Amino acid sequence: DSNAKKGKNASKIVPGVMDGSKPADLVLGQRQEIACGWDNQFHYSLYVPKNYDPQKAVPVLISHNAGGNASPPSEKMAEELGWLMVGLTESKNGPGQPSADNETAAWFDVRRRFNIDLSRLYFTGFSGGARRSSRAAANYAGYCPGIIMAGAGYCQGDKAQYSFPPPWVAVYFIVGKTDMNNGEVTKLSGEEKSKRQTEIVVHPGEHSWGRPEDMEAGIRWMEEQYKNPAPKKKESQTKEKGSKK
Repeated sequence: DSNAKKGKNASKIVPGVMDGSKPADLVLGQRQEIACGWDNQFHYSLYVPKNYDPQKAVPVLISHNAGGNASPPSEKMAEELGWLMVGLTESKNGPGQPSADNETAAWFDVRRRFNIDLSRLYFTGFSGGARRSSRAAANYAGYCPGIIMAGAGYCQGDKAQYSFPPPWVAVYFIVGKTDMNNGEVTKLSGEEKSKRQTEIVVHPGEHSWGRPEDMEAGIRWMEEQYKNPAPKKKESQTKEKGSKK
């Protein structure tokens, strides 16, 4: 789309930073509420690690919450690994366009303010937000290497069929033992292991984000996939497995 093209062209001037603006007005190591600069009807919650260095491109994890007002996914992991953490404010269950617009506005604004590693845009979400995250992985296929999904499977289109992320996108599932979507998520996780890098953690709770350590483990797992990528799944094997469904 036009925004993506603008971003790619601008990033040739200053990698990962669209207009060279500096985050001097932001406080490192504290959660902040941000209005998106190019469209201030949308907002996001932001956590920037204390050791953020504008000379170094960093990963970013963007979160969708089913009820809106998503928090930055993990301040602990921001400090441990140097990731930026973003929680979308307006994105929530319901009509898809406002969530997509909040996502686009926040991504544009984060790139405007920070030096982002354009190959490491991650998404996470809970319930309907998890499904939205899987669609985001497809929409930002050139940027996104992984998603962390809590309490739901992929986005569903016509006839309740899944809209699958690209095969190179790694997926980390989090689901409760008594979650109403446990059967869906555990089945999907098993099916996906032959097609992509996949992991699942089942926590003892119900339909929720899970425990803080579950998200922390998911982020560490994504970091490990980046540092030590596993061999790619064979295309023929993926097609064969997929045809049996």
